[in-house]
Amino acid sequence: MKNKVPNFEKIKSRIILRFDRGDLDSAIKYGVSVVFEFKDRKKFWASFMELPDEYSDKILDECLNQTKRKELRRVISEKSKEVKKRLAEKNAARIQGLRARLNSCRRRGEAEVFLASLTDQEKREAGATDREFRGAIEIRKTALRTSGVLATLGCTLTELNRWSEDGRLPVLFKREIELPTGLRVEARLWSLESVQKASEKVERWRQEDRDRIAQRRREAALRRHKKGDAG
Repeated sequence: MKNKVPNFEKIKSRIILRFDRGDLDSAIKYGVSVVFEFKDRKKFWASFMELPDEYSDKILDECLNQTKRKELRRVISEKSKEVKKRLAEKNAARIQGLRARLNSCRRRGEAEVFLASLTDQEKREAGATDREFRGAIEIRKTALRTSGVLATLGCTLTELNRWSEDGRLPVLFKREIELPTGLRVEARLWSLESVQKASEKVERWRQEDRDRIAQRRREAALRRHKKGDAG
């Protein structure tokens, strides 16, 4: 659509009238709208407006400000699109990773255990079947957190950490939980069955630990003794 030919005298008189009656905002708004309506703005201002400098400067300043704001909005919009694109790519990669891990766990017969560590949304994103979904929920229902294992075995946290790290009582899965304080932490969970079986081995494990510590002390003493003889 072509720009219509403006009646510059009328435009000038309207702007001046608004300024003269103290309606500054209206004068500037009207002047800016006129400037942005016509493509040949330089010719428009130089040849026709002939407004007092104090008037034209205010309008031109606002035109510049609006141009800057438009440019800023354009930059923000482009950056927003880039961020959304990166987030979408990252999310797609995350979902692809979940599905790959689920397929790998399926081959090992550990799909439901893996799914138990995920949120319900992540389970769906990973492509869990209804049976796997229900199985994961059941595993999570019976799994024991650290406090439950300590209470069941009557052991210390140091002992539990040691037995978990050396493989005597391995963690079944880990998942992120939210504490009453709002802090999100990674929680360890053990299968109820493995903890119940471990309750029969606690004293034996403790004796094994004492024997191991005593052995390390004897070896350390022997090294010190040999070092002393060599000196």
